[in-house]
Amino acid sequence: MGLHVSDTVDRAISPGICQMKRPKAHTKGALGVAGLTKACLECEWACDPVLSDYGEDLIVQTTLNEEVDTFRTLFQVKCTEKIRARGSSFKWRIRREHALRWHRSREPVVLVIWELASGTGWFALPREQTSEFALLTSSRRTVSVLFEKSSCITRQKLEQLAWRLRLKHYEERMVVAHDADMTRLEFGQKKSPDGTGFQSSLAVIAFDLLHTIGIMRRGKLAPVVLSRFANLRRLIASRDQALPVDERATPEHLDDMAATLFVIAQIQEVASTATPTALSTLAAHYLLLFIKQRKGRNSV
Repeated sequence: MGLHVSDTVDRAISPGICQMKRPKAHTKGALGVAGLTKACLECEWACDPVLSDYGEDLIVQTTLNEEVDTFRTLFQVKCTEKIRARGSSFKWRIRREHALRWHRSREPVVLVIWELASGTGWFALPREQTSEFALLTSSRRTVSVLFEKSSCITRQKLEQLAWRLRLKHYEERMVVAHDADMTRLEFGQKKSPDGTGFQSSLAVIAFDLLHTIGIMRRGKLAPVVLSRFANLRRLIASRDQALPVDERATPEHLDDMAATLFVIAQIQEVASTATPTALSTLAAHYLLLFIKQRKGRNSV
C-alpha cells in the first residue's frame, strides 16, 4: 500500500518553508558596519558593536599616541548601493526622532553613509547641522543631513575627525568647569568636595590640552616652544611698531596675542582643524603663565 501525502502536508513541507530569512537590508547593513570597523581599526581605535540598538551601530574609542581618549563616539551607519551626488556634496534624510536623540546625547554621534558599489563611506555630524529647538517644533518626520564628498572614510580624514571631537570635548569640559567656578563664587564656597582649598579645574584642563597638542611634555614646556614663541613675539612686536604710537599695543597685550596665535598655529599643525576661540584663549593664558614661570619674570 503506497504512502499518500495530502496537498496540505505537501505544501507545509515545501523546500525552504521552514527556513529563517535574512533580508538583503541586513546584509547591506553588516557590510557597511564591517567596512567602517575596518577603517577605524586601521586608525588603531577600539570598536565595539552596540548590543541594544536604538539608532547607533558602533561605540568607538579614539586614540592619540597609543593613549585612549577620555570620551566615546557613537557611529550610525546607513548603506546604499550607489550615492546620488550632485557636485561636491549630497543629502541624506534621517528620522526627526534620531536627530533629536543625537542632539541630547552626551556622546558625539557620527552618521556614516556607506556606498556598497565603491566600498567606501562619508561622514557627517548631524548635531552641527540641526537645532534642537527647530527639531522639537518641526512638523516634519525627517530632516536632511548634508555630506561633503571630501569627508570620506580614509585614515587621514578619520584622524582629523578625531581631533575635531577631541577639541570639542576639551571645550565642553572647559564650559562645565567655568560654570562650576561661577557657582562656587556665587555661593561663597571656599572648599572643594574633598575639604581642601578651592581649586579651579580650568588649570587642569588647560594643562592637559597643552600636553595633547604637544606644547608641553612630561609636565614641562617642549624644548622648541620658548624659541618659537620668542620668534613669534618679536614678529608681532615689529609689526606693531609700524603702527602710530597711540595705536600700539602694550607689552602685556603683545604677550597675549603671541600666546593665542602660538596655540592656534600649534593646533593647526597637529590637528589640521580650526580651534574654538574660548579654548585657544584658555590654553594661551596658561601657556603664558608657564613661560613666565620658566623665565622667572612677569613679562615675556
